[in-house]
Amino acid sequence: GRYVESRGVFLRSAAMLADAPDSAEIREQRRVSAELSSAPIAPLDEDVRKERVAYHSQHSRGSRPRR
Repeated sequence: GRYVESRGVFLRSAAMLADAPDSAEIREQRRVSAELSSAPIAPLDEDVRKERVAYHSQHSRGSRPRR
């Protein structure tokens, strides 16, 4: 889905950066993208996650009636 597409864009831009002539700006960009790609994705706090799960179970799209 969207995640994979945006990840492809991200990887492509990283590849373009790798080919780009070396300048301070490009080095900065590389540093930032390296930080971004290595950043761990923080897991949601347990209570936040539970709240969201509760919310979504209450607010389903209602494709099938529950029984």
